[in-house]
Amino acid sequence: MIGGRSMGGRMCTMAASDEIDPLKVLGVACIGYPLHPPKKPDQLRTAHFGNLHNPLLFISGARDEFGTPEELALAWKLLPNQPTVHMIEKGRHELRDADVQVALLVTQWLQNL
Repeated sequence: MIGGRSMGGRMCTMAASDEIDPLKVLGVACIGYPLHPPKKPDQLRTAHFGNLHNPLLFISGARDEFGTPEELALAWKLLPNQPTVHMIEKGRHELRDADVQVALLVTQWLQNL
């Protein structure tokens, strides 16, 4: 299992989806996936999504400036398998004060794999 927050989660998805030598993992957890730079929704970071065949967890803030819930929902349709998704109400990209909630969601996801 691998995972990360923001760019760390993106790097994990890229490692698991590498076309030549994908990292062999059981799943990837992404906390605050940076779908695009703030105020630049045309610069999507999804080119590799079609190669992600692992179980995926995405936890994002409902007010994340790196990807709105609607933008993320469209991006997840590019994945071969639909991910487990949790939105933190009123959460922004940094998910301030949500550490315990995030840890519980990751733990539950791992237990259900």
